[in-house]
Amino acid sequence: MSTARQHALERTSSREVTDWWSTAVSDIEPGIIRLRGYPIEQMIGQVSFPEMIWLMVRGDLPSAGQAELLEHALVAAVDHGPQAPSIAAARMAATCGVGLHGPSPPVSVSSATSTAAPANNACNYSNRSGLGPPTATSKR
Repeated sequence: MSTARQHALERTSSREVTDWWSTAVSDIEPGIIRLRGYPIEQMIGQVSFPEMIWLMVRGDLPSAGQAELLEHALVAAVDHGPQAPSIAAARMAATCGVGLHGPSPPVSVSSATSTAAPANNACNYSNRSGLGPPTATSKR
């Protein structure tokens, strides 16, 4: 152990370390778990998920209206399956080389051996395990 570390350990009490790591969010001791001052065993089965998130973030339990609003916001924030616009944009960017802000600049002759996307940014669906853009008759 270095001399500097030894001096630091001699000057630091366990109370200082405990205080430094303390938080208002949780209080954990042997046999006790409190979240924002509420015993966890009193909350299980009594507090909804949105109410618990509110408590962890804000420090108090929400009103019924606040909890309902947060629940609606959480549900609305979830992407609903593979057809969501954000998923489609990511899939398009990954499979076609098309950036999210339009086509990439053309590949120059000097960088023709780079791994950049093709200059025309056309999707090449061949050699992609039969994947391709859906057609009017295909079902995905």
